[in-house]
Amino acid sequence: MVATWLAAIEQFRKSRHAFTEWRASTPCPDPNLTPEDYDKACARVHEWERTDASFAVPYESAVQTLLSLPAPNIEAAIVKVQLAREALRDQDVEEIIVPILQTIEQDLHRLADEENGSETEPN
Repeated sequence: MVATWLAAIEQFRKSRHAFTEWRASTPCPDPNLTPEDYDKACARVHEWERTDASFAVPYESAVQTLLSLPAPNIEAAIVKVQLAREALRDQDVEEIIVPILQTIEQDLHRLADEENGSETEPN
């Protein structure tokens, strides 16, 4: 499981890097537009970010893979916290952060239960 976890982290980092580079080269439209037109144009750019097969889809897929894997140890749970921090950058916070935080909480509860179980076992 650790090998799968490490591979998922590597895929996440690669896709996040590509997504970040693409995002930096794809700014919102001309700020001289009317506020309504600017908001509409930005919404189109953000929708494209979420559906673009070469950047957004691999990134979202990498995030979902990591979320589906239980953290094998405390260090892995810490990685999920780091993912939460990365997800805050240029993203819809609630939509992305809540599932990550929920899985972190589940992982930490499971790890705490395992730790408590090992402490109560007789030698």
